[in-house]
Amino acid sequence: MLEADDISVQLNTIIDAIFEEIEKNRANLNPTKKLFWKRKFENFNELGKNMSFSCETVAIDDWEIANINIFTILSKKRIYLETIDNIKRNYMSDGVLGLQIFVRKIISKILECNLTRESSFSDEINIFVKELENKDLEHEINIALMNLIVQKDFSFKIENMEIKFRKTKKEIMEKELLPHYAFEPELMEKSTYHTVPTSFLEIRYISQSNPHIYFTMNQLKDRIISILNLYKNWGINIGYYKVNSQSYCPMVNLHRVEKENKYYLPKYHINEDEIDGLLHFFNNMYCDFPTYLYNPLTNNATTNLSIAFERYNEAILSKDIVKKIFLAIAGIEGLLSQDNLEVTYKLSIRTAKLLSYFDMNPFTVKDIIKNAYGIRSKFVHGTIIKENDKIIKNFREKYGIDLSNSLLGILRLLLITYILGKKDKKDIISWIEDALMYKSTELDKMINVIKTKIPTISQDVFS
Repeated sequence: MLEADDISVQLNTIIDAIFEEIEKNRANLNPTKKLFWKRKFENFNELGKNMSFSCETVAIDDWEIANINIFTILSKKRIYLETIDNIKRNYMSDGVLGLQIFVRKIISKILECNLTRESSFSDEINIFVKELENKDLEHEINIALMNLIVQKDFSFKIENMEIKFRKTKKEIMEKELLPHYAFEPELMEKSTYHTVPTSFLEIRYISQSNPHIYFTMNQLKDRIISILNLYKNWGINIGYYKVNSQSYCPMVNLHRVEKENKYYLPKYHINEDEIDGLLHFFNNMYCDFPTYLYNPLTNNATTNLSIAFERYNEAILSKDIVKKIFLAIAGIEGLLSQDNLEVTYKLSIRTAKLLSYFDMNPFTVKDIIKNAYGIRSKFVHGTIIKENDKIIKNFREKYGIDLSNSLLGILRLLLITYILGKKDKKDIISWIEDALMYKSTELDKMINVIKTKIPTISQDVFS
């Protein structure tokens, strides 16, 4: 295999050739102007309230055509072809396309920054060589969250990742929103503060690069958001995300816009005094969190747990209270029901008994399930149910709590129990049935393991 220094010499020679061709063709290298729409905030509020902004046009030099012309010339030069041959023989085949991306980036940097040959390109060369040698690189994914509000910036590390939450700020918003709405002036004009990110989540990941690193980063994003959605009964909505990597593999540094929820969702707050609890929860959930809950391409993607988790995610992202109840009770039924006989009775008794192990009032839990199943039955049989329905209204008057959020809290607690307990539905139901008659040692063991991992697991269930 060639020494790293040999490849570095070739890359430096390629850069020399780039400068030579740029000088030769300087008279014909001119940028085109691209117009971008950019927000300018006159009134900014980090909670996403009462904000006003205007849109202004920004002209940016685009060197894409000039870049292509220089690369076309360079790609036929002997030094470029020799470097390709060396990479094919001594390194990975993906490095050939990586070399093309490397050269295109160098050309862009020279043209956009008007650099001279005295400029250093050692960082770019070192990273490219590291990738050829399968050494670790840095990869980042930056996620704009639409309804998560953090009281202060905080970060933590887990495995080979660093995860950071940061508050949104006026200068960040004006900078970050530029690429998102670059070619969508109509959307810019119609959008309200509901579509403005309220915080940002950054994931820094260290690993060897590969052509699938973009999908790896996406799965990390989905895993982290899924765990956050179980920390509280509120759903987190993603506006857009960008994957940035040191890698020169294709299809890595990309920008994607998520399908935004059409409803204005309640704000998901993480206050300063909740940060330690969130970190403890996250560290205990991360390793045990099943891949198939956020990656539908896995072999066992469809299970009782995955279906219940899907219902939970649909419910927390819905504004409709009746729909929340319908989806949540469907999720609970998927975890604790085995047949169609006496469903309401069995479901309410099993749920009440299991949650009593978490110091929940079993009579309150039983009443929640019975009332929710009543709403579910009316809904299924075509009855139009409104938010002021008699069942919903009477329940709030009796307990002073909201039926839909309490039901979601119960489903959330059941999901965490199944994830951390790592037991089959059949076993858990059997142990609950045993516990109704006498003490269930197996159920005791499972609950104690879960309580040890997350002592505050039942906190804020009835919120």
